[in-house]
Amino acid sequence: MPPLVTSWQRRLFPILLAAFTAQLGVPAFLPFVPLYMGELGIDDVGLAARWSGVLVAITPLTSAIFVPYLGLIGDRIGLKPMALMGLGLGGLTIAALALATSPWHLLIGRVLFGICGVYWTFFAAAIAEHAPREDMVRAFGWLQMVNFGAPILAPALGGAVALVFGLKAIFVLAGVMFWIATAIVAFGYPTGRELKQQRTETVNGSPWQIIFAQPQMAMLSIVLLVALYAEGSTIPMIPLYLQHLGVAADRIAVLVGLITALSAATFVAANAFIGRVVPTRLAHLAVLPGLIGAAIVCVPLFFASQLWHLLVFRPLLSLFTGTIPALVYTAAEPFVPPERRGAGFGLLTSVGLGGTAAGRVASGMVASLSLSGVFLVDGVLLLGSFGLYSALRRRFPYPNVDKER
Repeated sequence: MPPLVTSWQRRLFPILLAAFTAQLGVPAFLPFVPLYMGELGIDDVGLAARWSGVLVAITPLTSAIFVPYLGLIGDRIGLKPMALMGLGLGGLTIAALALATSPWHLLIGRVLFGICGVYWTFFAAAIAEHAPREDMVRAFGWLQMVNFGAPILAPALGGAVALVFGLKAIFVLAGVMFWIATAIVAFGYPTGRELKQQRTETVNGSPWQIIFAQPQMAMLSIVLLVALYAEGSTIPMIPLYLQHLGVAADRIAVLVGLITALSAATFVAANAFIGRVVPTRLAHLAVLPGLIGAAIVCVPLFFASQLWHLLVFRPLLSLFTGTIPALVYTAAEPFVPPERRGAGFGLLTSVGLGGTAAGRVASGMVASLSLSGVFLVDGVLLLGSFGLYSALRRRFPYPNVDKER
């Protein structure tokens, strides 16, 4: 009888636990940023909304710029030290936001926290190091489940802390979560198989060379960018769309929370599903159903005229886009040299964060012209990436990568 938990799964447990703990910290305070503007003396609703949008988007944008280069440094000095610095300093940066007296302080703190985002590169690289090749989809699926599962619980935790101790305490809570994650990595990361420090001369050059030099990496990056663009573009528009549908003002907040939670839950469910049914060797093909399925779902969302349309089809969009990140990471793993895992997975992290940030920014511009146009743009981009990837995959076929390590 096979064991319930294998040795590689035991090695992944502290990695996933640290990732869950860290991801539980950030979303605990993000929903309350607009309210925090009032404590900082911003009484104008429009100004508070603009500041909130900038503060939410600036961190993934900063991470998208810096993480690949920090991952390259991690390849030189070791990814575990980079993770410890990212998590430890990230916790300090977030906790310090409780001392902010101006929105500019929050902006500086969020930028610094974005630079600390290299810790997520460590989690992905550690998965690639410890998971057997034949179980790579499942392992990366678990990581994505953590990434999107923790935010389901985090706002409730942050709200409870704010109710008892006030809004500033949420930032301290988030910082503590990061320090706990730091301790888990420091003492729980499996010994004897750590990512090995590479010689400096083997990891010189721009991290973007990993994508530019390999068409398959470029193709997968486009897929990841578009999928997370679509995922990130629609959620911020849900409150406005509910108003457009005539939903009573006192119900909007509850319904936004419900739709967001359902979308996150289906994203998690999608990763649980693909980890069980998609073989590693087919990961590069399995992204196609996700793209076309998400594009099709955008059609009823574009024509949505009743509340139940959003309640059903917005989570369904996450069900399809949710399959893509883990599949992309799995399909890309053979093209990332072991000595450049920090740079390689840093690039994928950067692309994903860039897609999310771009979706949040662009959706506001598109929605100023047409609310339903947000779904139209998403559908066109998803369909276009499906066609482009299908065509390029024939021109640049994947080698036989379904081999054991």
